[in-house]
Amino acid sequence: MIGVWILIGIVALIVGGILAWNLWDEDVGLILMGFGGMFLFIFCITFPICRAEERSKIIEYNATKTSIEAARSNGESIENYAMQQKIIDINNWLATAQYWNGKADMFYPDEIEALVPLK
Repeated sequence: MIGVWILIGIVALIVGGILAWNLWDEDVGLILMGFGGMFLFIFCITFPICRAEERSKIIEYNATKTSIEAARSNGESIENYAMQQKIIDINNWLATAQYWNGKADMFYPDEIEALVPLK
């Protein structure tokens, strides 16, 4: 799906360039080039930001999982509200990330599919 949007941006740049340089319709060509260039620029900015955010969430998931396992192995009660809320937040993020990994795979690292909900 994301590849289609990148392709649309590239096609808009190419068609706009052809229209602007051949002077068939300079205004429409410049508008198309502006649209395509802006679209590709925004994609190039958001792509690494989204991947970095998801990688940090994976690290948070692993840290939370380690904390839960350590608390349970020490016999500590994990039934307090703060820990339950943290588990709920992590599982909500995981469900959302796994859904969007199927829709916009380029923005989400593949390690997300290997994660399982915390219990």
